Amino acid sequence: MPGEETETSRAAPHAPSPTNVRPKPPIYNFEAPAPLVAAHAGQQRWKIHCLGELRVFRQDGTPVQWNRIQGATLKTKTLFAYLLHRGQKGAAVEEIADLLWPEASSTEPSLNRLYHTVHCLRMALSPELTSHLIHEELGHTMTTHSRYPLLFSPLSTNNLILLNRLVVPAMVTRLPGEDGFVNQDTIDRYVRFSKGEVGLIIVEATAIHTAKSGQLLRLGADEFIPGHRDLVKQVHDAGPSKVALQIIHFLKIARSGWRQTVEMLSKDEIKAIVRGYGEAAARTREAGYDAVELHMAHSYTMSSFMSARNKRSDEYGGRSLETRMRLMSEVMVEARRMCGPDYPIGVRFDGEECIKDGYSIGDSKYFALRMAQLSMDYISISAGGKFEDAVKREGHPLDPYTGYSGDRTMPPLTYPLNVNVYLADAIKAFINAHGFNTPVITAGRITNAGQAEELLKGGKADLIGMARAILADADLPKKSREGREDQIVYCIYGNICKQLEENYKKVRCGSLWPKEYLHAPESADAAPPHWPNGGKLQLELRENGRLRVDWEAAADNEGMYGYEVFRSVNDGPYAHLTSSRSTAHVDEQALAGNKYSYFVRPYDLAGNRGPQSNVAEVVVNPDFGLPDGVSIALDGKVIANS
Repeated sequence: MPGEETETSRAAPHAPSPTNVRPKPPIYNFEAPAPLVAAHAGQQRWKIHCLGELRVFRQDGTPVQWNRIQGATLKTKTLFAYLLHRGQKGAAVEEIADLLWPEASSTEPSLNRLYHTVHCLRMALSPELTSHLIHEELGHTMTTHSRYPLLFSPLSTNNLILLNRLVVPAMVTRLPGEDGFVNQDTIDRYVRFSKGEVGLIIVEATAIHTAKSGQLLRLGADEFIPGHRDLVKQVHDAGPSKVALQIIHFLKIARSGWRQTVEMLSKDEIKAIVRGYGEAAARTREAGYDAVELHMAHSYTMSSFMSARNKRSDEYGGRSLETRMRLMSEVMVEARRMCGPDYPIGVRFDGEECIKDGYSIGDSKYFALRMAQLSMDYISISAGGKFEDAVKREGHPLDPYTGYSGDRTMPPLTYPLNVNVYLADAIKAFINAHGFNTPVITAGRITNAGQAEELLKGGKADLIGMARAILADADLPKKSREGREDQIVYCIYGNICKQLEENYKKVRCGSLWPKEYLHAPESADAAPPHWPNGGKLQLELRENGRLRVDWEAAADNEGMYGYEVFRSVNDGPYAHLTSSRSTAHVDEQALAGNKYSYFVRPYDLAGNRGPQSNVAEVVVNPDFGLPDGVSIALDGKVIANS
């Protein structure tokens, strides 16, 4: 219940200080690579000695003062980082982080410390040398991507350093038990995302309450910290992704349809909410997360105070924009106080409520500016998800994602691509005009790397959120970076995952994954599936404008995943219509007066595509009389590109 948080205050944690006494390592003498020499005034030999501090000597034995190194240019720091790592291997990664970046957490695994170093290498050195170093140290190249140079470029905000611009926004999984503790199923979901190399993972909404909160994670007390710490460690060990935790406060709802609203809260309960956010944010840092995200979106407490439909009449009420911003401002200030200035804090909120009499960009741009002014390190833009237009079901509590506003939160296939991008675009432009470069995350039917790159190129956002797309294929970032996009299993936005969440069932990609998989399949198989008899695709034109496509089952040496269905209209280009786990699809958009052609391609657990089936065609004739000279035919090129 809101207001039940303990009165005990938590002291604001501080970044760990470097260890003052270290075992004395040997002095290393080695040659600096030619490109580094050229970048640093021809100094070719260095001696490096660590004993509580870094001692660097030029070739002639002249010492270099350490305070000059700490305040040096990025190229100079990069040189020392490289020399330290080359000279001392494993342990030197920790030395680099403590000495060059003392604000970095000492609890980070060595691999992530190395990624911290790699970021500076990328920023300072030539692409050719950077490629060599990263390939040597990390096992794969991370050079500037020829097709997606912006998407696969690093981004740094406060101490959060991301290797690419892709983000998995928070998605409720229904994987935790009702005790609120982290379990292995939950960890496995986020480990799977990290293996796919997404830049930032936002772990699902985690309650700051002390009371039970259903199948949601909790962090309202210290007893939950060890489970979260284990999650962070396993995610970091699995891949290069950074991981943040989204923390949330929500009001009560009942099966009768009753729900608690903001005007029912006392001032003491409001103060407890502020305190609860600050304490949970501090626990997030203690658990080792790379950042914390404050949930201020959708139907929940913070968003309800910010709403244009806030009915309170006091200093937290809806009579002015300032009073609607008061609670969010207090929460951000408290979170920053508890976490310290060097811990990354992000916010997710609605750019538009998408309900009658709700707010839109006219208000949300000011919300975002206040967030930037109060030192938030990124701003994530969502939309909708409100109780006010929820569909009522007898015997069930209201679900804020069942109405139109819920569709705007998780737009299905019937909504256009980039449906919510205009919100992030306007917000980014507004805060930039005020002198703030706080990174902005956009989301909403962004399906692939090419689409994401264009949004970055157009300055619409700084980071790209892909929730369902990466849920469908967790390896989408890695496959896109490696040029294996023909192996990506693309989301079809059927929203079965959304329906599972609404019915309190474990969330999975119900449209595409084999039924026995709780997480996205993994496979190193390189052999594509095949058709036993060529596919045997057939068409059946049914009454009322429905066209059924059937084909034979394909076979694979390891395991089938599904089938891509391609369609051409009036001999225009073929376009991906949908994907299916079954061997049939009903096309409900086959219009009279047009010729339709279809083929399918099978794909296996690794995303390997098999050969296309035979092509089947049908002409759909109108069953009504047309005036002479009138055509209702479609332009196949336009349809394929729409």
